[in-house]
Amino acid sequence: MLNELNSLIKLFNIKNSEEKTSFMYDNICEKMMNEIKKLNYCDFENNKCVTMRYKDGFPNSKENGCCSNTYMDKGKDCRYLNKDHSCKICSISCRVFTCAYLQKRGIDHALWQYPIIDCSIGKLSRPKLIHNFFIPKEIMIKKLRNSIKN
Repeated sequence: MLNELNSLIKLFNIKNSEEKTSFMYDNICEKMMNEIKKLNYCDFENNKCVTMRYKDGFPNSKENGCCSNTYMDKGKDCRYLNKDHSCKICSISCRVFTCAYLQKRGIDHALWQYPIIDCSIGKLSRPKLIHNFFIPKEIMIKKLRNSIKN
């Protein structure tokens, strides 16, 4: 909790809106990545996530989970997907997304769980973070810059 408070104090002391947005974005990406690695929700084995292993006929694909057959890459794996199933970019939208299989098992992400977002981005601007999949940080910062509270 003390780390969260220190991050919030640092965020609100940054005057430049682009730097402030970048700090917030990096902070939340780091927290989400640490959580994903620690809790291993997707539980990849032989290039298949837990959903693909236990649900026959899943509509996406048999390998690479949510990052396969992306609408941006027209039937190919996401262009930002590494061979170890990590991501070359940090897309908050992709990190927040939880498939229906995991949601039914009580695993879900919500932006209010992260105080730096709860205190810095207005509720009306949060859909920008949730619904912009496969978009690199630089583009998201431009979209969010005017949404950050000063």
